[in-house]
Amino acid sequence: MIRHVPLVVGASMLVFGAATVTASTATPPQLERDLKEGNQAWVVGLKTGNADLIAAAYMDDAVNCSAAGDCVKGREATAAQYKAGIAKSGRATDAFVRSESLRVDHDLAYESGYAEAHFPNGMVRQGRFSTVWKIQADGHWKIFRNLSLPAAPK
Repeated sequence: MIRHVPLVVGASMLVFGAATVTASTATPPQLERDLKEGNQAWVVGLKTGNADLIAAAYMDDAVNCSAAGDCVKGREATAAQYKAGIAKSGRATDAFVRSESLRVDHDLAYESGYAEAHFPNGMVRQGRFSTVWKIQADGHWKIFRNLSLPAAPK
């Protein structure tokens, strides 16, 4: 009987360890809400021409990088970056965000997915994105870093 104790202890550690990992990877409900609201703000902001609505999902010192590689720091600079894009392309006629992966690591959440926006001149901006969300003192999550990636060539 004593010979099996290490096996039982080892198996118990695996079971309890797996349960701990599963519990810690659960998505916090507030993160789910803030992520959906932030992604929807991008869609609505592009359609209505409201860059401030888009930038509201970002932290004051966030970094936002466009698919062209232009990076800005701060919520105000992010709003200006979107205002310039909207002025150039017009308001989107259609847009969507598809979040495909989300991993929570303490106070950070790593999201990746695909986004697409269609504009009146026939231009389509599309591509993958990688966004890092950070929990704030009030319990809400804001965008800390955002990287838009260009669409893969066809």
